[in-house]
Amino acid sequence: MPSNTKSFPQIYVDIMHDLMSHATSNNAQTTIEALKNLYFLRQKVAEIDDEYRRNNEIFRVTHLEAEPGFCVGKTVKERIAEIDEKVTLLLDAYQDAKANDNLDHFFLSAFQSDACINHRLKQLKEFYSENKGKTPQKSV
Repeated sequence: MPSNTKSFPQIYVDIMHDLMSHATSNNAQTTIEALKNLYFLRQKVAEIDDEYRRNNEIFRVTHLEAEPGFCVGKTVKERIAEIDEKVTLLLDAYQDAKANDNLDHFFLSAFQSDACINHRLKQLKEFYSENKGKTPQKSV
């Protein structure tokens, strides 16, 4: 699981608090909720050997489509690691945005892809790569 000092459930509470007090989008909330649900059910999801059935279960628990390649691995342990990697991306991007006073931009811009969890996480990863350590430009 993430190397952060707080656990995902603790940080999730922080994220939801910040989500309610910043400019945001519906996609941000649904993606964060989806990753929370996936995190708590990752063992069950990872135990499904067939990728098609696993993606259907991901859709059932997240309400976001999972395309092939979202959660792969030959073993349950490898598939859990795939899910944990995705949750860690969210935690790292959120904590960086918070530390750099960039939460409005994070909530408005990092999740604007379609209703596919693959694309939303790709966009989150791109957002994090482009904005890591940056503070927002202040208007004068």
